[in-house]
Amino acid sequence: MKSKRERRQWGYGILALAMAYLVGFYVLPGVLSSSDGAGGSSGTCIPGHKVVVDHGDHSDHPWRISAGVEKNPNCSYWILKIEFSPMAETRGSWTGGWGIPAGGHLSEAATIAAGDHLEGSERAVSGVVGSRVRKVIFRMSSGHEVVVDPKLPSESLRKRVVWLHGLRYFLSFYSAGEHVKSARLLDAKGKLIAVVRAEEGEIEGFMSV
Repeated sequence: MKSKRERRQWGYGILALAMAYLVGFYVLPGVLSSSDGAGGSSGTCIPGHKVVVDHGDHSDHPWRISAGVEKNPNCSYWILKIEFSPMAETRGSWTGGWGIPAGGHLSEAATIAAGDHLEGSERAVSGVVGSRVRKVIFRMSSGHEVVVDPKLPSESLRKRVVWLHGLRYFLSFYSAGEHVKSARLLDAKGKLIAVVRAEEGEIEGFMSV
């Protein structure tokens, strides 16, 4: 038969186990959830945010490039979205979306994501490349080439939003009657980074995190 002291120690043990269960089940998840929203390089939540990257006019039609970021359901990474509206209309507009690290931006290994669309009497090729890509040479169905120099977002935007780092963008118009067959990506020294073929108006390379 157990002594009173042994029974008391047994009771304390049961109580300690019960407290540990309550902490693990109710308290700890709340602490972890609040820490996600407080900052840090991993699991950082962010409210939806959208900015205009660039805009202008072409043949008396306005065009616009917008970018935004949103969290995934558990804040473990963010989703970067960029919308191209070459003629400020639904036709020809497209949006690309890619996962990026929470608090970060596109990988240095990113290559290209672009769309080639008919815009009335013209076509527009627009897209995003990794920041190391300084020149894109599009091979057209006619055999000739269109050369594009992708731009960085403005310095003020890059200072305000980290998720616009790591990328360049472009928008180029050309005559209808032909289309993009492939894209060669070159770095600042003219070295070939990648060759990406177009498929049904999409030029999609490596854009993962």
